[in-house]
Amino acid sequence: MKTVREFLPATLKAASNSSPKRASTPQYAIRTIATAARRRPQTQIACNSCRRRKSKCDGLRPACSLCAGKGRTTCEYDAGPDVTRFAALKSKHEELQRRLALLEELFRLLFTRSYGESIEIIRRMRATDMEIDFENLVKFIRNGDMLVHLASTQSKQKPSLSGGPN
Repeated sequence: MKTVREFLPATLKAASNSSPKRASTPQYAIRTIATAARRRPQTQIACNSCRRRKSKCDGLRPACSLCAGKGRTTCEYDAGPDVTRFAALKSKHEELQRRLALLEELFRLLFTRSYGESIEIIRRMRATDMEIDFENLVKFIRNGDMLVHLASTQSKQKPSLSGGPN
């Protein structure tokens, strides 16, 4: 029966101290450890053109080295310089979820209103820049409901000004 020798990873100290005559670790392990120590830091996020080409991007801004070599002055990135691609996708997903909830609420408001109120909401939608003021429009409709509700409850509870029968 053969004895099995256990393979252990070489340490950086052992790789640098070993002499060529007495190699306790294989030569390829020494090269692997040495190249791992020299590796450049991984780029947080690549520019869009490098991602499309599947090129190695260094992430420099305003233009990465590859794009600057091709004569471009700026690169487009999906996120800021200190944000990972995953974090950018996560925040975009959260923003889309928030926007979906607003659209569903607006649809519900249009569906549950009378014809005249729905037409007025649509007029306001057309007069508003939906990219900027969409959330404010939904808040306005919601707050308008609260004001109408408050006005109706206050008018029911208002005592007469005469103070009683004369």
